[in-house]
Amino acid sequence: MSSGRSGILLSKISSNLPIIIILFLALFMRLWSVSDMSLSNDELSSVWRSFMQNSWHDMMINGVMTDGHPPMTYIIMRYWMGIFGDSVLSIRLPFVLAGVLGLYYTYRTGLIWFGHTASLLAVSFLAITSYVIYFHQIARPYSFGFLWVQAAAFYWSRYFFSDEPDRRGLDCWLWTLMAIFSCYTHYFSLMAVGLIGLTGLFFLNKKNYKTYLLSGILIVLALCPGWFIFKQQLSYNGLEWLAPPGRDWLLVYFAHVMNNSVLIYITLSIFFLISIFAGLYRRGLRFNKFQLIGLFWFLVSFLAGYIKSVYSMPVLQYSCLIFTYPFIVLVFFSFWTEGTELFFSGSSYIWVFVLIVICTYDTVYRDKYYTTEHHGEIRGLAIKMAEWTDKYGSDMLLVTNVNNNYYWDYYWMKSMDRGEKLSLYYIDPDTDIPKFDSLLSNSKAKYFAFGWSTVTTPDTLFKVAEKYYPKLLENPTHFNSGIRLYSK
Repeated sequence: MSSGRSGILLSKISSNLPIIIILFLALFMRLWSVSDMSLSNDELSSVWRSFMQNSWHDMMINGVMTDGHPPMTYIIMRYWMGIFGDSVLSIRLPFVLAGVLGLYYTYRTGLIWFGHTASLLAVSFLAITSYVIYFHQIARPYSFGFLWVQAAAFYWSRYFFSDEPDRRGLDCWLWTLMAIFSCYTHYFSLMAVGLIGLTGLFFLNKKNYKTYLLSGILIVLALCPGWFIFKQQLSYNGLEWLAPPGRDWLLVYFAHVMNNSVLIYITLSIFFLISIFAGLYRRGLRFNKFQLIGLFWFLVSFLAGYIKSVYSMPVLQYSCLIFTYPFIVLVFFSFWTEGTELFFSGSSYIWVFVLIVICTYDTVYRDKYYTTEHHGEIRGLAIKMAEWTDKYGSDMLLVTNVNNNYYWDYYWMKSMDRGEKLSLYYIDPDTDIPKFDSLLSNSKAKYFAFGWSTVTTPDTLFKVAEKYYPKLLENPTHFNSGIRLYSK
């Protein structure tokens, strides 16, 4: 009995070895230097809104109600950091794990929709391109929303289209649970499961309609306790700093998800032509309902965000489509059906390997993902200010312009254990320029260090600095951030 079970286990591992390798590669690429990348303004906002609040009540009032995202991510972060602490690795690890698990669910959905080869190719591409890696690394709602939506799509697909009727009851309730989690994570993940749920209405029959409609009622009822949160957050005026999308937004988006790389454009074009040629040569191209479903889910998500951003308030960003993006990737590779291998049986694994090698090279070496700043820097600014402070001692005036003093102190006081006090953390361009001017005019310090990140920093501030500290000694610049060292 024991040897028989061992044989079954080894057989399962062997048959699933390709996806196991791909998921381990995805995990490696998300953990690689994850602690070295500075926490962003938005990530530190998430930590402040969840873990740094004194109570659950404070988290809901000060953290959730003043934000634009439902509370699920903050609840997870508060529990997680309460156990594992608030180091950079601890903050980001659950998001990395959620993203990789979401890829597994994408694979399982792909198996139902298009088969083994298409699913492996799609997940390989998602695992190693910069767009998905980034949103799986950062401590924001995107990774968990990705997981919930991919899991919801899988259980929904298996409920309607699996040949295993004994699982359908469980699949329906798991779909319901994942849909509820999605609704409480991000408004675009809420929309994604709404689209999935509406699509299910077209596949109802006498055997499944009662259970499925009941699941829909349960999802709606589960949203009732959060209605006061949704109502408050949806009353905000979108992202005031975000410009409305242009007519070419979707084309620019597709270029972005392909690393803006000519190499990947060419590679994907070749792969698509190969799948078309192989399909015509072997058994003819196969179209099915899942291609329409995947296109529908992605395009409606895009159009809803686009229309709202153009005619109401700007909301559409690349991050908003991360939840339905895997479905369009599955559709792209959908013609790689079983039986379309070229040259010899099993050659599909060779094509998966080729895709992985090319995309890994492009992400790591051409796109330089791990040496490129992807958001406003705070860690690097704090390191540079500490270097100057060590060099010039107490004869320095220290000022930053960040959205919350906690964002700076996370690195300055917690990670670097610095004791020097800053004179200002935030400068409101409408009201605080006179205060900034007065601070500099009364300062006796010979040197002045001024850093800013992900906040409006008008040229007027630099002109004021140059009035009292005319010599610019150093000026390292970063993505949407920077720091300057002046002297008298």
